[in-house]
Amino acid sequence: MTHKTIVSVLIGTLIVVPVAGQTRRQPVSPEDRAKQQQVMESYRKLTDATLRNDVKTVERLTADDYIVLGPNDNRLGNKASTLSTMEGRRITYTNYRDIGLNVRIEEDKGIVSGQTIVTFRGEGHAFTLRYRFSDVFMQRDGEWKIVLSRVTKLNSVSLAK
Repeated sequence: MTHKTIVSVLIGTLIVVPVAGQTRRQPVSPEDRAKQQQVMESYRKLTDATLRNDVKTVERLTADDYIVLGPNDNRLGNKASTLSTMEGRRITYTNYRDIGLNVRIEEDKGIVSGQTIVTFRGEGHAFTLRYRFSDVFMQRDGEWKIVLSRVTKLNSVSLAK
């Protein structure tokens, strides 16, 4: 597996999307605050399940039409490719940290954005990635499910044997 392929697979597996800048904070209604908490709970469950390689939970919290977009809107993956990577156990995570998470509600969507630093091993190599992302969630079947992930900026990649 090439370095580029491993990075693409990781990004697809981590379930990631764009940071949108906010210049002014708008008051949040009690209804939207409750939705923000629900979306963040789904985000954390999804992240934890991904790191534990819990395919069943990731499958449940991922919409069937889920896609992962990278810089320049290139398509990096979908639900099937994400689950396939997890089932194949091609990646082992050694460190994961979110920075500056923000959750906002826009109409029927919940958007989690921030930065992530992750270290993982795949095919005998160790990688560390730092990127900005946004994950879009929508309520389906009574749960907030991820429908879109977008990586907007890959800040660093390191490779070591």
